[in-house]
Amino acid sequence: MTFSAARTAAILAALPLSAAAQAPELGPCGYFEAVEPNDTFSIIAQRCEVPVEQVLDANSTRDPRDLDIGSVVIIVERPDIQVSTSPRARSEEDLAAARTAAAERFTALRGVYAIEGGSCEGVEETWSLAPEQIRAQTDICDISDFGPVQGRIDVNVVCRSDQAARTFTFESAAPGILTLSAPQQSETLTRCRGVATAEE
Repeated sequence: MTFSAARTAAILAALPLSAAAQAPELGPCGYFEAVEPNDTFSIIAQRCEVPVEQVLDANSTRDPRDLDIGSVVIIVERPDIQVSTSPRARSEEDLAAARTAAAERFTALRGVYAIEGGSCEGVEETWSLAPEQIRAQTDICDISDFGPVQGRIDVNVVCRSDQAARTFTFESAAPGILTLSAPQQSETLTRCRGVATAEE
């Protein structure tokens, strides 16, 4: 029994795509993720909620036994960002990719947070996180850059009150809870539900 070309094409079109042919998944990590202590491609895939085969394919030139802490692992390839796949290289492209990953992870934290023991209704007791700025209690700090991700998010800011440059470091302690480290300051922040940021 033979099929015409049109019949064959129709049959192939009806078949489900294989996992390899499907579009890559974009999980909570975004396009890139930094290697943390004891990481493997499998652990990174679990953390980023994507198939491990996807991570292996995107990093096919890397030795999975040699992942340097802080180096960038590609989760979903982006043609507009070229990332060095050398496990020893820390090029400008790697750093740019790490900053992009940090920015994406920070954006996912967008919202208003109350300091430990504080109220979600008081400006003096809340931090408002938005992609372009952080309202640090009564001060507004404009974001100038993001530091490479290493299990935390480093956000470089310039605060309007004194035009001083600072780095705020956020770490996710648990869902909805952040630990904040800043110069001469450490806070536990809890997400306020249903409270809009200053930009919203």
